[in-house]
Amino acid sequence: MGYSVRTSPYEQWQREVINVHNALSPLAKVLMEVVQGHSLTRLEIWLAGTQMFDCRNTLQGLNQTQIACPAVDKQMLMKYLENIS
Repeated sequence: MGYSVRTSPYEQWQREVINVHNALSPLAKVLMEVVQGHSLTRLEIWLAGTQMFDCRNTLQGLNQTQIACPAVDKQMLMKYLENIS
């Protein structure tokens, strides 16, 4: 009943996930993509608990616009927190 589960080495699991007959294959590119500036894949970073988030893509996209993003300081953070409650 249900799906059978087995352990396998990480490299073997990667090969199996990439297989087009695997239900996870559409996600394989996202999971297995090496993060720019790092030697780890997105999945490896997530599993290691070292997720990194930044605003580089957003700032690059806004670079040619009139939209300015002020630096977050204590005063701004307090204003945001006050408005949450």
